[in-house]
Amino acid sequence: MSETVKLINNKEIPPKDKFQFVYWIFYLMGIGSLLPWNFFITANDYFMYKLRNTTTNSIEPTTDQQKDFESDLAVAATIPNVLFNIFTVIIVKYLHQKYRISLSFLFIAILLFITIIFVNVNSDDYQNTFFIIVMMTIVLLSASSSVLTASVFGLASIMPVNYIAAVMNGQALGGTIAALAHIFSIAASGSESLDKNSIILSANIFFASALTITVIALVGYASLFFLKFSKFYMLNDACETMESADDYDESEVDTKESKSFMYVLKRIWRWGLASYLIFLVTLSCFPGIASLIKPVNEAKIVPWFRPFFTPTVCFLCFNAADLSGRIVASKFQLLKLHYSNLALLLACLRICFIPLLMQCNTVPSGHLPSINTSLPLFNNDITPVVLITLLGFTNGYLGNLCMMYGPQLVSAAESERAGTIMSLFLTLGLASGSVISLILVKFL
Repeated sequence: MSETVKLINNKEIPPKDKFQFVYWIFYLMGIGSLLPWNFFITANDYFMYKLRNTTTNSIEPTTDQQKDFESDLAVAATIPNVLFNIFTVIIVKYLHQKYRISLSFLFIAILLFITIIFVNVNSDDYQNTFFIIVMMTIVLLSASSSVLTASVFGLASIMPVNYIAAVMNGQALGGTIAALAHIFSIAASGSESLDKNSIILSANIFFASALTITVIALVGYASLFFLKFSKFYMLNDACETMESADDYDESEVDTKESKSFMYVLKRIWRWGLASYLIFLVTLSCFPGIASLIKPVNEAKIVPWFRPFFTPTVCFLCFNAADLSGRIVASKFQLLKLHYSNLALLLACLRICFIPLLMQCNTVPSGHLPSINTSLPLFNNDITPVVLITLLGFTNGYLGNLCMMYGPQLVSAAESERAGTIMSLFLTLGLASGSVISLILVKFL
């Protein structure tokens, strides 16, 4: 309490972030908030192997669990992601971020450890049980990641604005790492279809790497309570909250919370809506439509590159461009804080990516009802690379600006809440885009 009173009275000058140590901790927490989920998606070959038809030596015919895995995974991830993000916005003033963040990291680490155990256990005799365990793991992982992501954005919002950019950049770097890991696993096996040993080895590497980074991120977060720079801003946030609370008696707390939420929402809704639209468009296109784009003339592609086409053109191009866009946004803000209407316009213009990517050489998966045999509008392999790169860069640049600017429109006492609300807009955009993607793929 003495430190808090001293801070209120003296209004100390913020200390320097020596060696940018706190900045890189936030970068690491950004990686840790999404990397486990990215590796769950990247390890698709592992789940297909675990759920294969065990009555023959071949993975054919495909089982119902294999066919439904991606759609089941999307449902198991999306619903808890949205619900727990809303939950975090509600409890942000009631449950301190140190509990929300540390417990989320801990739950994620436990789930990854359990996943590693199952990687090395023969589950052929109880595939149904394994499938249920995987779905439960995804539900819990998504819920934990949702609370973690919203809480980390909230914490970053009480710091200088470039610390929100650090979280955003870290998330994009996590996606790039996952894309590179997928490419390396294909290179190690020599083909896009991995054998049993390669599948198990890749899964062990993916989940062990995610567990290691999660633990390191948790340790990094714990160190924030001992560093002068981060302690200053966390104490300052506590002081602002105390001063704000002094204006209300206990009987007015609920009314105050309701007014506080509406006040923040009215201040940031334009940037929040822009964020929602940006990520809605992105998830409508990526990875659903983008991953179905195939070479126009596969015979002209050198044989060794054929297995790398989709991992490179779709996943690596997007994630690298997304990361580049976020880095540029953290250094150069062409849109200023009061340009929220222009940001909304640009977010709406990105809808053009949907029909443009659908006019590339998309080859739907076998379970879709029909295959479009007509020539695509863009009958070449350069256009999809350009479109996916632009999709990723604009997602990173505009998305980063939205997340940076939203919390700047409110007082320091409300900045954490603003950060969690912006995270909710982002999450709702991801969820909406995922649903739209499932519908759009049916029209290919």
